[in-house]
Amino acid sequence: MAADSLRFRPLVSGPGNHLVNYRYTVNGCSEDTFFTIKVNALPAVSIPNYPSVCLNVKDFPLTGATPTGSGGMYSGIGVVNGRFDPLLAGVGVRNITYRFTDINGCTDSATTALNVFALPQVALSTLGGVCDNAPVVNLTQGTVTANGGLSYYRGPGVSGTQFNPVVAGPGSHQIWFGHTDTNGCADSVFRFIAVNPAPLVSFNSIPHLCENNSVVTLHQGQFASFNGLDNRYYRIGQNIPTDSMSFRPDTLGAGTYTVHFFVTDTMGCRDSATQNLSIDTVPIVSFASLPDFCNNENSVALSGGLPAGGGTGQYYGLGVINGRFYPQFMLPGNSSIYYTFTNLRGCSDTAMQPLSIKASPQITLNTLPPICEDIDTITLNGVSVVAGAGYGHFKGVGVYADSLFLQDSVGIGTYQIKYVYRDTTGTKVCMDSATQQITVHPLPVVSALSQSPLCLNESKVLNFGIPAGGQYLDSAVQAMSGNRFVAGAFGVGTHRIIYRYTDFNGCSDTATRNIQVFGSQTVRLTLPTTRACTGGGQMLLSGGKPVGGTFSGFGVFNGIFYPSSTGVGVHAVYYSYTDTNNCAASDTAFISVSEQPVLNVSPGISACEGIDVELYAASPQTLNYKWNTGDLTDTIRIIATSTANYIVTATDTNGCSADAQVRVEVYPAMALMLSVQSTDCGESVGSASVSVSGGLPPYRYLWTTGSNQNFINNLSAGLYEVTVTDANLCENSEPAVINNQNAPQVHVNTITDASCHNSADGSIDVDVLSAYKTIGWSNGDQTEDISGLSAGTYYVTVSDENDCQAIYAFEVQAPDPVSVAVQTTQSGCGAADGGALAMPQGGVGGYAFAWSNGQSTDSLKAVQSGVYSLTVTDLNNCMSVAQVAISDSGAPLIHPFVSALPSCNLPIGQVQIDVSHHLPYKVLWNTTDTLQVLGGLAAGNYAVSVTDTAGCRATATVDLNNAPTPVPAICMTTIDTTTGMAQVLWKVGAPYARMNILARNTADQFLKINDLNPTVGIYTDTASIRLPRAHGYRLSALDSCGETTANTAEQRAIYLTVTPSRSNDNVMLRWTHYRGFTVTEYEVFRKSGASFDYVGSVYYPSQEFALNEPEKDVEEIRYIVRVRAPENCGPTPFYEYTYSNFTRNLGTREVGVAPPLRVESYGLYPNPNNGSFHLTMDVEGQGELMLTITDMQGRMVWHSQRDAAAGRLDIDVALTDISTGMYQLRIESSGGVIIDKIQVVR
Repeated sequence: MAADSLRFRPLVSGPGNHLVNYRYTVNGCSEDTFFTIKVNALPAVSIPNYPSVCLNVKDFPLTGATPTGSGGMYSGIGVVNGRFDPLLAGVGVRNITYRFTDINGCTDSATTALNVFALPQVALSTLGGVCDNAPVVNLTQGTVTANGGLSYYRGPGVSGTQFNPVVAGPGSHQIWFGHTDTNGCADSVFRFIAVNPAPLVSFNSIPHLCENNSVVTLHQGQFASFNGLDNRYYRIGQNIPTDSMSFRPDTLGAGTYTVHFFVTDTMGCRDSATQNLSIDTVPIVSFASLPDFCNNENSVALSGGLPAGGGTGQYYGLGVINGRFYPQFMLPGNSSIYYTFTNLRGCSDTAMQPLSIKASPQITLNTLPPICEDIDTITLNGVSVVAGAGYGHFKGVGVYADSLFLQDSVGIGTYQIKYVYRDTTGTKVCMDSATQQITVHPLPVVSALSQSPLCLNESKVLNFGIPAGGQYLDSAVQAMSGNRFVAGAFGVGTHRIIYRYTDFNGCSDTATRNIQVFGSQTVRLTLPTTRACTGGGQMLLSGGKPVGGTFSGFGVFNGIFYPSSTGVGVHAVYYSYTDTNNCAASDTAFISVSEQPVLNVSPGISACEGIDVELYAASPQTLNYKWNTGDLTDTIRIIATSTANYIVTATDTNGCSADAQVRVEVYPAMALMLSVQSTDCGESVGSASVSVSGGLPPYRYLWTTGSNQNFINNLSAGLYEVTVTDANLCENSEPAVINNQNAPQVHVNTITDASCHNSADGSIDVDVLSAYKTIGWSNGDQTEDISGLSAGTYYVTVSDENDCQAIYAFEVQAPDPVSVAVQTTQSGCGAADGGALAMPQGGVGGYAFAWSNGQSTDSLKAVQSGVYSLTVTDLNNCMSVAQVAISDSGAPLIHPFVSALPSCNLPIGQVQIDVSHHLPYKVLWNTTDTLQVLGGLAAGNYAVSVTDTAGCRATATVDLNNAPTPVPAICMTTIDTTTGMAQVLWKVGAPYARMNILARNTADQFLKINDLNPTVGIYTDTASIRLPRAHGYRLSALDSCGETTANTAEQRAIYLTVTPSRSNDNVMLRWTHYRGFTVTEYEVFRKSGASFDYVGSVYYPSQEFALNEPEKDVEEIRYIVRVRAPENCGPTPFYEYTYSNFTRNLGTREVGVAPPLRVESYGLYPNPNNGSFHLTMDVEGQGELMLTITDMQGRMVWHSQRDAAAGRLDIDVALTDISTGMYQLRIESSGGVIIDKIQVVR
């Protein structure tokens, strides 16, 4: 160690014992001490070289360093407790130090390097799922980043780079992907792969099928699925049935086929099974023809069906039981029996044979009453046979000549009689029989006592017959009422009286006695009528015989009956007569006096020609009304044509009637004569004028252009209408047609009139003499020729490619209805010398006559009294039917009348007759009733005959019509302010099956335009926007009995025009009157944008309203007129009024600037349509107008350009070559763009 050092340096000293001197000096004094330090030698430490390792090697103990022992310790990065952890050390070269401390506490160390290699970078993407019956899957999802080396896959079912789901089996399997690089370092990653179990599919055997089977549903396939069912189906060969579960053997034919049954679960796993399908041929079956049968024949065993062996045959059909056919179970007519044969394979086919079942005679024998032994022979004819032509006969004891029973040949007793009938029609004779009994009784023993004489006015109950209890008869073998002999009924002389006694068996015998009657007159009173009314005036009594007697009774004075003094009730009238022998007699008749009906009618009125006028009759009583127009209701509606008296007769149930009349004065009619001047295409140089005759001047004019002059000009092509009003406020309208001069011309080939008065079979055949673009008729047709027309005027509008148009009118006529008047000639009583002469009129002539008795001329000849039906037909097969009643001369007088009308489907009608005659009579109706009053009747024709005791017969007919169904009521006609279309509103709730709507055409005719649903209550006439005019409508209805009502009164909407002054701000509104209900006040409104303001009103009959309109700097100014309706039957409060149309727009453009072309209003109808429709536009100004139709993808399908569009435009569009769907209409002008949707349906 160094001097003065306090440190010992073992490294310098070296191993061994070293003496150390320690000297301590203080104050110059020193002292030394010595000690020994032993320096031990360092241990000899070494560490081996370790091989390189991979990062993922498990930690391992460090060994090989020396010396070993507890004094040794390893250290370095990654070294923990003598173990090296590569993952903790990380990639790279790491120093490992071994330090050893020996027992002396000496330490030394050694160091070595250890290289840690990086691992390869491996990844494995998602493997997804497979089915356990799927093929081997190539594993390609693993990726690696490394310096060379080798990759591999491991796991269940893995071989190399393939995964076999069959080997792995169902479940979730761990698949490893690893890589070992050139350093020997390896790494791996795993994913799970799901092996889904496929459905377990089985297929049971399919039974044999036959080639004539129709649809067979396969159900033999079965499956079990762990993942539910997504789909299953069968496949036969390469054919997959439509429903995947069924097929038709009859389309495959016989043979053997392989059927696959496939099942797919929700995981997409599929499995299948197969079965063989055998389709067998069917047997060829035939069946021999069958004979005809009667339906009372015994059963027969059926045979003739082939094949009979190699299977089972069976007969079936109506009447077939266990192989036997039972005709008695069948109804007559044609039937069929079937033979079905099923072979041993279960395949069958059927053959059929028709057969005819003929009805056996249906025999009904009337019960034969017992006869008495005094009847020698009776004809056996009480039989009713329902059968075809043939023959029948009776047989049995006492039967002679097939139909006679001879009582003398059998005597008293009871006998069986049989009737046999054979129907020989056709090829089959059918027979049946029936049996009845007849009994023969003995006659009673009868005698008579003597009888004293009587006077003519005496009577006596006779009692001379023995045994008592019989009946007394006169010499005419007529029974005497109550067995009383009334001498007056027999007259003077000796009269043989017969006493007839009938025992309990109904057998009679007689005894006779003479009775002497001394003379007196027979008095009869037969009044000409037995009904009277309190207001009917006095009645001169007559009908008493012998003449010269006297009348008496209440209300009778000097042979006159005064109903006004008797009052209501039944009153007796007596007639007495005394002869020269002072023998007196009398007779009595009765007169029923009823109250005269009270009848009130509407007052007389004045009306314009053509106006609907309502007349009424009213009474506090229930009366039947009949007007001289033929109407049967209390209120009638007539169309005023000329001044006339309308007479109504009201009859009560007693036959009392009252008459009243209403006078309708009709103002003189106006006749309008129009003159028109055509215009050039695209120009407005047409004109029209009207001259008036008739009516009552002065006249007022109103054109649909707004002009109030009799002349208008500057007109473009179109249809205009003028309404002329005279001083009587009567109106008349006529159309003025302005055509383009170069427009297509129309040539009429033929006009076929309607064949009958109400027929709709007319037609119009025209040719357009040049090329045209559109053609349209007023009835909506769009072809050159139209048919199915009733009488009326029809307009056709034709336009060419340049929109030059012309309008032509054609009239279809119809003949007057066929009617017939008949003049009759009475026949003699019981004779066949009556007749009738038919006098038809109307139709087209060439009449044919068909009488119900077979005669076919206009004269009915050599006929007895009775009712005969006559049908008269003209050359067009139009017909009229009449019932003709012919009576005998001297027959009773019949007065038939209707006392109550039936209702539709309610038989409550009643008819009755009054009969005047001096002899007893019998009444017989065609209903077999015998009363004079016939009630509970439905509508129909009823015939009655009255026959007196002399055999003279009177006949009469009564037409009983249903009480008229109420005419449907129109509430009003209005113009929809949104669409500009006319609307008709009616009351809902009347019992109509269907309604018809009729519109006024320009010829002032009303033609049907549509059927209506009665429950809707409102109809919008889409065609009305096409024609600017006052639109009028009528309704009719069809009730549940199929009868059509009369047409309603016309309801005509208001048509409003506007004429602005050219020099100032004045505006004149003019309109047509509303027609249909009473108008009190017209209200005028102004519309400007969203503002709708009241501007004033005028009272009827004013038709004008003048106002000042200084504000013209707004975009829209229009006017409208309205009238309050009597009631609102519409769906909203809007319909409390009827509205006119809106006027054209009066909004002003900038001064000095040409006004832009503006479409003020437009209409498109019908919409939806079939590709053909009509556009109507009112254009303000003049200029270019572009019309384009595109589909919803923007492709143009139609285009039209108008270079100088002005005024009103009517454009027909035909898109017949486009598909159905939605299209867009675009209307472009300098004033803006309008876009609308069009729906095409077919």
